[in-house]
Amino acid sequence: GIITLRRGKTLQLTAAVAPANATNPAVTWSCPSNGVVSVDSSGKVSGLKAGIVTVTATSSNGLSHSVIIRVTA
Repeated sequence: GIITLRRGKTLQLTAAVAPANATNPAVTWSCPSNGVVSVDSSGKVSGLKAGIVTVTATSSNGLSHSVIIRVTA
């Protein structure tokens, strides 16, 4: 599904790394630099302008999962 976020609002994304006792549970958050959203190192997404974007969480071993976010005016 698509997550809807209003421009000017924020959303906290979370990622679960398995197993729970993983040696390096770090996750890196990323999104395209198209100005629709920004995402910080903790997964906090800020809606900047209307559009659709994919935000990706990548674990230290290279596995990733993405979500689609639609920002509305």
